[in-house]
Amino acid sequence: MSILSGHVYSIVSRGQVNDTNVALDLLGGSSEKGTQCQIWGQSTTKDVFNQLWLIKEIQGWSSAAGSPYEKNQQWKFVPNEPYFKIQNVASQTFVDVFQKNYAAGTKVHGWQSYATESQDWVIRRVSRTGDEIKAVLSKNPHITKTCKTYLQDGLYITLPKGVREEIYSKSGLKTLKWRNQIFDCDDFAFITKGEVAKWGAQELLADGFAILWGVMFGEKGTSTHAYNFYLNESLDAVVFFEPQNGQEMADIGYQGYFSVF
Repeated sequence: MSILSGHVYSIVSRGQVNDTNVALDLLGGSSEKGTQCQIWGQSTTKDVFNQLWLIKEIQGWSSAAGSPYEKNQQWKFVPNEPYFKIQNVASQTFVDVFQKNYAAGTKVHGWQSYATESQDWVIRRVSRTGDEIKAVLSKNPHITKTCKTYLQDGLYITLPKGVREEIYSKSGLKTLKWRNQIFDCDDFAFITKGEVAKWGAQELLADGFAILWGVMFGEKGTSTHAYNFYLNESLDAVVFFEPQNGQEMADIGYQGYFSVF
């Protein structure tokens, strides 16, 4: 596996606690200087974003003191199949779980190279390009092969279920009634998409990616309908979302013919 620059990754330790995966986590998701990196159980809430890392290859950087990319902020991903070791350029030490303790809150530090699981990491890409998403859409039996797609952004991540439910609950859409033309299915779908984007703008400080929450137009006989879609946790299948009642489903009962995401 190769690391793709500009994509978002989760970094999970080879070591486990009680057969549960633990991830490289930024304490509290704080942007304050000196915030500790630690080990924490993989989250399914908005705290999952404390465990996601935007990896970029910087061309033409300077290692001079005071430059934006001093060597102590440069890292190499060294293959150690099927894992990676993460090496600091300045010190040549490796990202290591302190004393092989995988309990939540254990600090992560630099340490000399050892053949130990505490320095082995599973690097999983959790972002997808627009073309990759289109490829998944093309395989779905509830989307027509001629479905037209309008892309707004180039790189996307998905939301965990807990965050999806929180955004929808706070939107108030479940209490609104469908009204002919003045507030019908496409209004529900686009407002939900807007609520997701607004949440991202308020909660996520990094740029360079969007949240996948598409709008799909489908047809069934002479009837048409608008609804939302995104990818599942494995990022290999489509999940449809009915914004009028908050239900997720694999088959919403319509054949998609146009999408925006």
